[in-house]
Formats: sequence, structure tokens, C-alpha cells
Amino acid sequence: MSSLIPVLILLCSRTLEAFYGIISDCDEVFNYWEPLNLLTRLFGKQTWEYSPEYAIRSYAYLLPFTIFNKPLRIIAALLPSVQIPPYLQFYLVRLAIALSTASAEIHLANTLAYVSPDVSNWFLILQAVNPGMSHASISLLPSSFSMIFTLLATASIVNYLKYDRFILKIQNSINEKLRSLVKAKTPDYDESLKLLNHMYTESMIARKRHFTMAILSIVVGGLLGWPFCLALVIPFGLYVAFSLISRKSYSQLLTFGALGFAAILFISIVILQIDTLFYRETSFVPLNIVLYNVLYSDEKTGPNIFGTEPLTYYVHNLLLNFNLVLPLAVLGILSPVAFEKFNLKQIKTVQAPILLWCAIFFSQPHKEERFLYPVYPLVTLSASFFISQITQIFGKTYFFARAYTFLCKLVLFATISSVSVLRIVSLVSNYSSPLTVFRYLPASNSDVPENVCIGREWYHHPSSFFLHPNQRLRFVESGFRGMLPGDFVEPVSNSWAALFNATSAKPQGFNNENRYNPDLVIPFSECDYYVDLDMPVNPEMGEIQVFERAKTVGDWELLVCDKFLDTENSYGIDKILYIPDREITIFTERLDSLYKIAQDHPHVKKLLSWVQKRYILINSLLGPKYETLKKHPYAQKIANHQGIIYLQSLAGQLKHWIIKNASQLQIPQPAIEFFTNGQLQYHQLCLAKHK
Repeated sequence: MSSLIPVLILLCSRTLEAFYGIISDCDEVFNYWEPLNLLTRLFGKQTWEYSPEYAIRSYAYLLPFTIFNKPLRIIAALLPSVQIPPYLQFYLVRLAIALSTASAEIHLANTLAYVSPDVSNWFLILQAVNPGMSHASISLLPSSFSMIFTLLATASIVNYLKYDRFILKIQNSINEKLRSLVKAKTPDYDESLKLLNHMYTESMIARKRHFTMAILSIVVGGLLGWPFCLALVIPFGLYVAFSLISRKSYSQLLTFGALGFAAILFISIVILQIDTLFYRETSFVPLNIVLYNVLYSDEKTGPNIFGTEPLTYYVHNLLLNFNLVLPLAVLGILSPVAFEKFNLKQIKTVQAPILLWCAIFFSQPHKEERFLYPVYPLVTLSASFFISQITQIFGKTYFFARAYTFLCKLVLFATISSVSVLRIVSLVSNYSSPLTVFRYLPASNSDVPENVCIGREWYHHPSSFFLHPNQRLRFVESGFRGMLPGDFVEPVSNSWAALFNATSAKPQGFNNENRYNPDLVIPFSECDYYVDLDMPVNPEMGEIQVFERAKTVGDWELLVCDKFLDTENSYGIDKILYIPDREITIFTERLDSLYKIAQDHPHVKKLLSWVQKRYILINSLLGPKYETLKKHPYAQKIANHQGIIYLQSLAGQLKHWIIKNASQLQIPQPAIEFFTNGQLQYHQLCLAKHK
């Protein structure tokens, strides 16, 4: 079992992230939160991916997240006087995802305790403070869903490898026992042999169970979540195949192959049936996703039309999300890390999916942060393997070895935790304003429709879960000239038949080439509420100035504003990490005032006087003895030893080399500017109501 403190830290971290974490990708909102709003509240924005003509998003994936709708409706019916905010369901779903992620992380950590308790605890701590996990663990994205099942699959793979090694040892013990019995010509069946046979049978059953769980987890995460995640099973599949073939266990290989095929077939049939009901035509969404992104991709359609990035994009992104953990993970992959109960081959089997995943996605022109979510925990796990090794390199026998281990752990924990927490706080403080602002939309008992309009900031909309039943999100003219979402046909009644009619309707005006459709925007005069940044507009693109310096212009009433980072004009370390200047100033001022008060206190003066007297006394007693000890023959012999003199000489040379090179070292000016002259610029994201 993992230690209680890391588990509690992880649970607190995930719970806080569910309520305060940012939405890092507009694809999460419009492709998942909006359709979920349709399934539960019967309205929402529709992207072209949900058009039956393309059908590359699965309703089967969203169905499990609708479970909170019924209890909330029952509570609303029982307590009509209590007004339940519409975004409550949004945060409940987020909390469920966060706690599911935490459960999977704890399950893997408990499994890793077999390898090393140190690895288990480091994994939990690094996961808890990881900036990337702060949004990956709460996202409604299929890549986050697949990440949860990757955690479960990895736990099953570790258990499989454990029992596989155990089975091999038992087989060797049985063979050795049989040879000794034959050699001794003993006719009786040894009791120890019975025990070994029983252990062998139980271990075979356990290994088969963990193989089934590993394959099932990958298949569910791949087919129900993101189909590309099926590639993560390849290293484990190759390990199983080669190990069974080398032992000539062909029947087991066929059994495992049949189990894998059965899992794929069963999950595929379930998904096919559900999505066919919603689209009202045969639609196997995982296949459609692969066809769209791989086989049918060209210059006009496919992922590349939404932008391409250089290879450095992922490197930069991983450094922001993992900081010091990333180089430690790389060292963990490159170094021959091994444990007493988990050998090098087994560790590399667990780490191999990282290399495979990076090879696939680093080579793609279209890059997005969420594409790496499925291997985020594996990066942390690789770093945990390496940290556990380097901190225990001298063992625990001697005092200096224990001191090294303690200091090494303390430095790593303090450094990684500090940088990671400052990064998470920076993300929340700089980018959470959309979630704050949309909560201030006023409720109305009227059934009169209200248009909540948004222009150039459309991709920061936190979802229709923040709109009241009579409110609808509308787009107005802005500088954006890509494909905007439309609206789902709203069901005429709260029934499955009406819902299927809505989801199977074929909307006009959608395309898969990211071409702008002017029919998806409305005239600005039809807006009842408006959300925008208080920054200059482009009138040539049809944009209208409503906010100026956090104040409204014209017939608009300002409801709320919240700061939002101006990424283009902000720079330096302050843009990446939250630098607590104000908190440090307040703390030092309080500390200084407390020191001044304490300095004049009679009890403090008395204590300082007592300490000073004791210091003088100890110095008078030990000083002469120290001088005598220095002149002792044995002390002189040690001081004049060739090894000591050589070390002193080396230390002097090293000091001289450092002083000489430090004076010649020239730090690039951009690096100095980055760390010393950082600056943050903010806009205000504002919500206004038409008078």
C-alpha cells in the first residue's frame, strides 16, 4: 500500500483542480461539453464533427457522464424554492473525472509498491503537483479518458509482469525438485511439490486475469475514448508474444490472442449500436476518426488545416508541464534502471509506450497539447523509477548514506513541488476568468429567449452549462474566418426518440475544410448579453466596441469583469510562473515587525543573554581541547597523509578554475532579461447586459 500522506495530497490536489482548474482547449467545450449539455439539458452548440455526414465524435463516450442529470432534476423537483445553478452539473462531472483519475493513480501506486515503496510514493507526489495533470485530470476530452485507462492498464501490466516472473521461478523450482526426486529415486510425491504446483496454478490464473484487465483497459480507452491509444498496447503485446513463444507456450498465446480479439469485438459492437441509434445510420466512430485523420487527410481536409507546429512545440510544452521531471524521465528511459523484484526488461516494457507515442505524434505536423495526455502518467512513472534509484544509490546502511538519501529527496521534492505549484497557480490566476465571468449571467424565470453573444473570444466560452434554460450562445462578427459551431436541433420533448431525432438531423452549412460560414453569426443588435475583452476592436471585420478600460460604451450595463492575461505583450519568467511578490513583501514586513517587537521584550533579552553566556562557556571548555587535538600525533599524521594533501590540492585547483571561468562567463542578455525583467500585461474579460 502507498503511504497515506501522498494519497491525501493527491486527493486534495485533484479536488481543488476540479473546481479551480482552467479549460485549456476549446475542442473540449464544443466537441464534448456542448453535446453533453444537449443530452442532459436539450440544447447546445454543434460542431461539424457531430453531423451525421461526418460522424467522427461518439455519443457512446458521453453517455456515462449524463448520470448526474437525473439526481439534480429530482432535487430541483423536491426543492422548488432552491435555485440550483446550471453550472453545478459541469463541476460535478469535473469532480467525477478528477476522482476517477485519482483512483486510477492510487491503484497504480499500490501496484508499484511491489516494485518499490519509494517508486510508489514518488509517483503519487509527482502526479499530485504536475502542472500538466492539473488540467489533463479534469478534462472531458477522450485523451483524458484514455489516460485514466492507461493508468489502469499499466497497473495490470505491472501485475502481469510480476506474476510472469513468479511463474518462471516456480517452473524452475518444480524442475529442480523433480530432478532431485529422480536422482534420489524417491517414489513418494513430495508435499513441497504439491505446494509449488498449487502456487503455479494460482499464479497462472492471476496472470491471465491481469492480462485480460490490461487488454480490456486499453481497448475501452481506445475504442470508447481515443482510437490512437490502442497503439499503447503494442510493447506489452510484443513482450507477451515473445516470452510465450520462447517458452513454447503456444496454447496460452492463442488464449491471450482470443481474449484480446473478444474484448475488441465486444466493445466495438456496443459502441456501434449506441452511435447508430444517435446518428440513425451505421456509424463506427473509431474507424471514422482514423479514416479522417490518416487516410482521407489532404491539403483541404484533415487535422493539418487547423494549424501545424514545429517539433519544438512538444518539447516546450512538456518542459512547461513537467519542469525538472522531464529530464529525470528521459534519464529514466535511457539508464539501465532495475529493481530487485522488477528487472530491466520489465521496466523497459512499461516505459516503451512513451517512446512509441512520441514517435507517432512528434512526427505529425498538427500538434496539440492534449495529444500527449495518455502518456503523462508514464512520464511521471519513468521519472519515479530514476529518482528512486539515484536517491538510494548508497543504500541505507551508513549514516552518510541515509543523510545523502534524505537531502536528495528533500531537494528534489522542494524544487519540483515549488516550481510545479507556482506554474499551476499561474495558470489559474491568468486564465480562469471565462469560468468566473460566465457564472454571473443572471437567471430569469421568463421563457423569453435571451442571446448571450460572443465574438473574437468564442474559443474561451466555458460551455452552455453556464447558461440558464432560456439563454443561448450566439456568435457575432469577429476577425475569425474559420468554421464556427452551429446549433443542435433542440428536441421537442424530453424523450429518447426526440433526442435521436435531434442528433440524427443533418444540418446545412457544415464543412470539414474549416471554411467560414456567415450564416452561423447573428446581427449584433439581437444580443441581450455580450462577452469580450476590453481591448481595441477591428471595425473592418465587423467587430463592435462595447468595453473600454473595463467600462461599457453605449447602451450596455456592465455586470462583471475579471483579469485575463495578454499573452502577446507579457514576457519573462512571470508569464510562466506565479511570482508571489506581494506575498513575500507582506511576509517580510510581518516578520520584521515581529522581530522588532520581540527584540525589546524582556523575556527575549533574557533568553539571548543566557544563550550568549552558554556559548562563551562551551567555547572556553572546548577551545583548548580542540587546539590540543590538532597537535596530537595521530591528527598530524592524518593531516599530512598524501591522500588528504592531494584532495586539498584538487579542491584548491577546482576553486581557482571556478573563479577564473566564472569571471569569463557571459550570460546571454535575453536570459538575464527573462529572469529579471519579466512583465505581465492584463486585459479585462467583461460581461455586459443590453439596457
